[in-house]
Amino acid sequence: MIDKKAIEEHIRGILIALGDDPEREGLLETPKRVAEMYEEVFAGMNYTNHEIADMFDKTFEDGLDANADSQSVVVMKDIDIFSYCEHHLALMYDMKVNVAYVP
Repeated sequence: MIDKKAIEEHIRGILIALGDDPEREGLLETPKRVAEMYEEVFAGMNYTNHEIADMFDKTFEDGLDANADSQSVVVMKDIDIFSYCEHHLALMYDMKVNVAYVP
């Protein structure tokens, strides 16, 4: 679970460490906005890979044709992905991937 209050407190501290005043008009809501943004962009951390695949309907349906050629290669192209760098907490990867597999 993402602790938004803790994030807000830390962002407030970061603003102070940067020499700014988190109480000035332009920054009053910044810690809250950053915490909400982190909650959204890191929401995937709360789900398993299987749950994520189900959410985006990227799973095989049960009851595949038993007569199908099980050696056929399945190719998925141009899958949009993005990821955050764990060292910098910055968007580092925004790309497309191709995957090929034998079911």
